[in-house]
Amino acid sequence: MACLAGVLIIVSYNMSEWRTFRSLMKNPKSDVSVLLVTFFLTVIFDLTIAIEIGLLIAMFLFMKRVAETTHVSVTKDEIDLSHESEIHHEEEVLTLSKGLKCTK
Repeated sequence: MACLAGVLIIVSYNMSEWRTFRSLMKNPKSDVSVLLVTFFLTVIFDLTIAIEIGLLIAMFLFMKRVAETTHVSVTKDEIDLSHESEIHHEEEVLTLSKGLKCTK
């Protein structure tokens, strides 16, 4: 049994790809935190629980990153349709950070 345990340890070590795991540590801190939390939850609890919590953390961090990088502004333009008339046309333009414009 002891010999079989040694063989299993060597096989599992070779399958774990530690070099890849080390290279993943060079990614952004949010990605590394999701990786480590999921890894430790897999060891401590169960793979199902670890994946569920890892997905929730990744989802919230993604929403935070999108909210930080996106800028939405509202611009109001008043256009005088005729010089004699006092009717003004108000147009609201939503400008997204990528240069796209949506008119309301």
